[in-house]
Amino acid sequence: MMWNQTGVTQLLGITYPIVQAGMAGVSSPSIVAEVSNAGCLGTLGASYMSPQDITSAIKDIQALTDKPFAVNLFVTQRAIVFSPELQKMQTELAPFRIELELTEPDAIDFEWYDLTQQVQAVVDAGVKIISFTFGIPSADIVTMLHEAGVTIIGTATTVKEAVMIEDAGFHIVVAQGMEAGGHRASFASEDELAVQVGLMSLVPQMVDQVGVPVIAAGGIMDGRSIVAALALGAQGVQLGSAFLLTDESSAVEAYKKALLDTNDESTIVTKLFSGKPARVIANRFTKVLHSLEDNVPAFPLQNTLTSDIRKMAAVVGDTDLMSLYAGQSSCLGRELSARELIDTLVSEVATNQFQYHDASDQN
Repeated sequence: MMWNQTGVTQLLGITYPIVQAGMAGVSSPSIVAEVSNAGCLGTLGASYMSPQDITSAIKDIQALTDKPFAVNLFVTQRAIVFSPELQKMQTELAPFRIELELTEPDAIDFEWYDLTQQVQAVVDAGVKIISFTFGIPSADIVTMLHEAGVTIIGTATTVKEAVMIEDAGFHIVVAQGMEAGGHRASFASEDELAVQVGLMSLVPQMVDQVGVPVIAAGGIMDGRSIVAALALGAQGVQLGSAFLLTDESSAVEAYKKALLDTNDESTIVTKLFSGKPARVIANRFTKVLHSLEDNVPAFPLQNTLTSDIRKMAAVVGDTDLMSLYAGQSSCLGRELSARELIDTLVSEVATNQFQYHDASDQN
């Protein structure tokens, strides 16, 4: 069987088992469409979008491609707004606001979009693939998606979570290793920061315990890592940091440069930007607030509290105050168009597959 003929390609209707991660905030309609047009699965990171904005973005994507693409959403609980950490955090954030010439907002809108309404917008727009992060939606939502003929993808950081996802009726599970950039998808552990299973350990254990196809995510940047993931039993791979550097990504130039300037020791996992553990490039923001790591307001409260700082920092290109979501292999990224990246990955897989089999024949 060819490397690109897997359960993932069959279920998703794509040519290559390569998925572009959701990357909420930087997955523009153009990158989603371009990835899908190149034979892979583009993903719209829609977690922070209203149902109306989701509908609009999907229309933009559908105008650019007739290929399958996915929409990614967060499964979150509404946080208690009046937590004791809120005012403490506002006090600690004040110097950053002064530095960026921002005023502390009189009131902060902690409203979070209703997941059922977001999912309904995806279904109504005719999208047939949806992925979830941070857990499992209600049985009613899963039933609605099944009835609509939607392929459902879940994200797991442990074997336990993967089994829960399969039992809930999902069709595919993403194995997110600790190397992955962005938010950790953990949802079944009491200590989210403690869930740090590496991809090489996670994939074979997960493959042995679930019957649905597994997609490997975390530190995958080139053909070598794709071949390795497939050798471990994964039937597809998901890349985030690699696509952040593409021409079509909405990431600002300062962010892209910071990704290329990383090394294997550059990233940390922190709750400081959003209230959920996420792998980011360590910067002045994470160092100054490090002592507050255990007293961060829950997601999405912290995400809302820091949003004005992060947005203004992006505008002025201040990487010391930006949330620089990045995987441990970000320095291996290439500045290419999305299609050029995919063409390069496919070529590298062919080359590394040949080298792998050639080495095996000599043993």
